[in-house]
Amino acid sequence: MSTLAEIEQAIEQLPPEQWMEIRRWMDQRAVAAGKGGGEMPSAAAMPDFLVRQKERFGDRVLGDSQPVLDEIRAERF
Repeated sequence: MSTLAEIEQAIEQLPPEQWMEIRRWMDQRAVAAGKGGGEMPSAAAMPDFLVRQKERFGDRVLGDSQPVLDEIRAERF
């Protein structure tokens, strides 16, 4: 078995929560090696969902997601 196949197999066995950690680690290595020329978006380029939430709903605290879904549906239709 090749080293690449072993790495792929090990990554597939990781819980999904750790996939972004692997991605960030690989992005850092690519930049350090001079290969980070925009080929892959970095983890830092991910949208800030908390900022989006605050823009849309302010400081309101909602008990569950149903009121949010109802409000979004009402705006669409």
